[in-house]
Amino acid sequence: MCPTVVIAEVVLPELDGIEMIGKLCELGFNGHLILATALDTGYLKLARKAAKARGLRVAACLAKPVRTAEMVMAFRHCDPAHPLRLSDVYSDRDSAIRSGIASAS
Repeated sequence: MCPTVVIAEVVLPELDGIEMIGKLCELGFNGHLILATALDTGYLKLARKAAKARGLRVAACLAKPVRTAEMVMAFRHCDPAHPLRLSDVYSDRDSAIRSGIASAS
């Protein structure tokens, strides 16, 4: 089973964004890609161009730190038929926090 969305940092010590894009293509990935970096946004643009040239669907390129609203918008590009709402993110996060606290007690 292949993921429908991959969120990836494009500057990693072991594998850079261009290499990662190549690996995703080799694996037959056909989902959406959300690219992010805290470093040079020029590299982010280069990674986006490389991904599109290889036929990958880039939903967003985000500069870190990523705001919640930016991530929600990125996911909306991935599946317009089932848009994620900002309230969904906060309610899920809050539920996860509460369940984590409950399981730790």
